[in-house]
Amino acid sequence: MRPRPGPSLSPRSGGLPGFRSRDIRVSLSNLGTVYNDLGRHEEGLAVLSEAARVCRELEDPMYEGNALFNLAAAQRGLGRTEGALASVERALGLARDNGLVAMEAAWLPELGRVQRAMGKPADVLEPYQRSAVILRQLGDRNQEAVALNGTGEVYRELGRADEAAKFHRVAAKAHREAGDRWNLAVALDGLASALLDAEESEEALRHWAEAATALAEFDDPIATRMRDRIRGHLEEGR
Repeated sequence: MRPRPGPSLSPRSGGLPGFRSRDIRVSLSNLGTVYNDLGRHEEGLAVLSEAARVCRELEDPMYEGNALFNLAAAQRGLGRTEGALASVERALGLARDNGLVAMEAAWLPELGRVQRAMGKPADVLEPYQRSAVILRQLGDRNQEAVALNGTGEVYRELGRADEAAKFHRVAAKAHREAGDRWNLAVALDGLASALLDAEESEEALRHWAEAATALAEFDDPIATRMRDRIRGHLEEGR
């Protein structure tokens, strides 16, 4: 399974009995994220909306925020960017109001992704940078690298390939050291794309080859699409 930001979604002991138990928040959140991974965003949206509602009734800000974080991804996947923005801002508000510092850092990149989907690349560096700063202070180098990789993606969208490559390199190094093969593949794909933009195709192909190797253990639809696209680059030689 690919790693996801947010709390580990496993049931806590001592939950309330019956359908309204705390276990239901786990099942709904997990099911919603699976639908998202499968690209079935309408179903994911419905399930995650219910997860957020249940968590709100249970007065559980961490799990409500996590449901809203994943709900924003589903809304973004459907092009409903205004709704996605409202969901992720609500999640971040819950994190700030309840001292969930690590959760705020994990959810900030989704704010950046939503703003990018809204066509505002110049505005989205701040969420990634804030996330990286918080995670650096917490000593979480692997998640910090996720934020740094997002920064690289923004620079690439702004046409600043050299700066993008610097961030992707740092992210790839940290993920490699952490043994995080999914995020390593994502960072290497970004690095190769930035290098191709900078007309350094030979080095780009080397990084795509490593990314393809890192992706070998993943078989979900997102990984399959990425692997097919990378294979196309390797076959074309660019």
